[in-house]
Amino acid sequence: MVLIDRYLEKVTRKVQEDIAQLGINDVIKPKTFIGQKEQIFSLYRLFCLLDSSFENELNVKFFYNIVFSLSFYKRYSIDVKSAYRTIESLTNYETNEYRDFEKYFLKVSKKHSELKNIDKILDTKLYYFDKLICDRANNLSTVLQHLSYCGIELLLSTSHYVRKTNKEFSTKIESSYLVDKKSVEFKFNDSDLKYILNTHRDSVEESTTTKDLERLIEVKDKIKLFQNLTPYDIKNVIKNYTFLTYQKNEVVIQQGHRDDAVFFILTGECIVKVDGREVAKIGKNHTVGEFAFLSSEKRSATVITLGNTFILRVELALDRYEYYPESLVKLYKNITQELISKISVINRPMREKI
Repeated sequence: MVLIDRYLEKVTRKVQEDIAQLGINDVIKPKTFIGQKEQIFSLYRLFCLLDSSFENELNVKFFYNIVFSLSFYKRYSIDVKSAYRTIESLTNYETNEYRDFEKYFLKVSKKHSELKNIDKILDTKLYYFDKLICDRANNLSTVLQHLSYCGIELLLSTSHYVRKTNKEFSTKIESSYLVDKKSVEFKFNDSDLKYILNTHRDSVEESTTTKDLERLIEVKDKIKLFQNLTPYDIKNVIKNYTFLTYQKNEVVIQQGHRDDAVFFILTGECIVKVDGREVAKIGKNHTVGEFAFLSSEKRSATVITLGNTFILRVELALDRYEYYPESLVKLYKNITQELISKISVINRPMREKI
C-alpha cells in the first residue's frame, strides 16, 4: 500500500502548490469554468490568429500551466477506479486485489483534506485566464475591431463573447500528452501573479456584471469624469460600482463620515447642506464626493435627495496606475477640470463683489 501513499502525497503536493499560487475563488459556482474550458481555449486561439502580438509570454505561460494541471489531475485522479488503473499501469497490481485497494485508498484519502479542492483550483485558474485574455483583447486595436464588428464595446468574458455572437466553439485541445511526455510545468513568478490577480476586478456573477457594466458604458458620456475615456479605460479605473435608487429625503452622503466613493446623479435632484445649512441644489449629471476621494478626509457636506433619484456610486482605483497609467491620467485630468469648474462657481459671487 506504499504506492497508494506515494500517489496521494504526489497529488496533495500539487494541490498545495496550486493553492499557494492563485488561491481558491470560492465565489465561483462549481465547475462553471471547467465546463467552459474548450470555449476559453478556442477564443484564445482566435485572438492569437487575429493579432500575432496577442500571444505574449504571460499568456503562453498561463495557458500551459492550466493545460498541465488539467492533464495532471486527469491522470492522477482521486477517483478510486481511475487511481487504480493509473497505479496498475505503473506496477503489477492484479484485478483481484481491487477491493483491498479501494478500502485502503478511501481510508487514506480522507486524511488528505486538500484533495477536495481540485475542481475549485481548476475553476479558479480558468477564471483568471479568461480574465487575462479579455484584458489583453480589450487593449489591442486589431482584436477591438473584431469585437466592435460583433457589437462588443468591452469584452468581459468568454461567455460574454459567445452570448453576443451566438458562436459555439467546437475546437477541443487534447492536453494529456503534456504529462505523458513529462513536459515541464510553467510556473509563475511574483510579477506574473501580481498582474494576474489584478485582472480580478469584477463580480463572478457574469450576468449581473455584464448588464451593469453595459449600463455604465451607456451613461459614461453624461459623466464629466468619464469623458474621453474608452470602455476599456472605464473598466481599468473603476474598482466597484453600484446603481442606486433613492426616495425623497434620503441621505446620499453624510457630513463627517469617511467614504471615498464618488456619486453621479443620473436622474433627480439633491440639496447640499453644510453644518445643517443648505448651500446648493444639484441635479442630473452632477458629480459629488470627489473632494473626499482625493483628500481622503471626512465628508465636508451632507447630500439629501429631493425626490426619486437614480444615482451611480463608484469606487475609483487609483492604485492601478502601475498597470494602466494612460487610463488613470485621463481620469486625473477630468477630476482636475471638474474641481476647477466647481471652485470657479464657488468663487463667482466673491469676484462679483470685488
